[in-house]
Amino acid sequence: MNTQWYWPGILAGVILMGVFSPASGEEEAARPHDSTFWAADIVEYVDLERPPMSGNFNRAEREMQYLIGTGEDARVTHHFCLLGYRLSNGKVAATVFWEEKGYLLTWLGSQYTDAEIDRDFERANSLARERGRLDLNHPFFIGEGEFARFRGMKPGFYFGADMGIGFHSLDDVQTEIAACQAHGKRYVIPPFAIQGLYDRPDVVARVPIQKLDMPYLAFSDMELELKYLITRDGDSSINNRFCVVSYQMETESHFEAAVFWQEKERMFFWDGDRPTYIWDGQYHPDGLVESPRFDLRSGEFSREYYFASEPEDVKKKVKETLENPPDVEKVKETLEDCRQHGSQIDIPPFEPYPAWLLNPPPWHPPGRAE
Repeated sequence: MNTQWYWPGILAGVILMGVFSPASGEEEAARPHDSTFWAADIVEYVDLERPPMSGNFNRAEREMQYLIGTGEDARVTHHFCLLGYRLSNGKVAATVFWEEKGYLLTWLGSQYTDAEIDRDFERANSLARERGRLDLNHPFFIGEGEFARFRGMKPGFYFGADMGIGFHSLDDVQTEIAACQAHGKRYVIPPFAIQGLYDRPDVVARVPIQKLDMPYLAFSDMELELKYLITRDGDSSINNRFCVVSYQMETESHFEAAVFWQEKERMFFWDGDRPTYIWDGQYHPDGLVESPRFDLRSGEFSREYYFASEPEDVKKKVKETLENPPDVEKVKETLEDCRQHGSQIDIPPFEPYPAWLLNPPPWHPPGRAE
């Protein structure tokens, strides 16, 4: 279906319904519409910022930012409409209309508190994980036939949710959007402003760390990488705290992550390119350990471990990187970007794998690996 034709046509139908201005009169504005999107009836529209609710909707803007980051271009402005309902079964739910994508989503709120969502961007994921998502760019037509008679459906255009939770007619969709435009709250999500070292043209967007699992196995077990780093450079008998913020690069399917180790006050710049190192039959997740690091205490920029056997182009890249250390203020801005939009990961005390405590093959610092 041509999205340049169909989706604006739906929106034009909503405009003709006169829904872009609030309904006149308090009594008319408060009267809920009939909806096919919920198993229970809508009792009333509700302000989602007023507790208590059966789910947490207070960080809707942060949830929308996370949703955009899971796969959309964060360099443009996005527009959302959010409408909350109290249902006859006692629950509170919401409809979210995403204008740029032509998506209509249902949302039951987050299980996390405001403080938990603010501390860890990865926890702003409840909207992105909701199963009820209608793509209004892809309708299908149901004519007069056995299926339509069985379901009690009139011939016409319908939409199906991602997880098959039901079919909704064009009239149902327009009514839902109309109610949101008339009684809901609108959100404008501007392009994400990236601070620090990753504020550069080849960085497309800041993305949730869960997206890193898909392109690279190097990022797929971040906890194991952090534990290996602690074993090599720190103290596994204490709690170690990390902040991780990840970025999508302009090159397709390429990601990088900035990892801040609070106990050491070190920032690591991890590109995920290094394959996992295996020696003596043991698994050594050394991608993060091998990454360039900046010590905020001393101002030193280094790459601690280096193999003599690495290819010449890798040696050249490492040498060029270390000859151009980052500005300390840019590193601090990257850390602030992580605190605001990254994920906080705590590694409690643990027993390292015995093989990790053995001396690996010789490490060579840069400049001495010939």
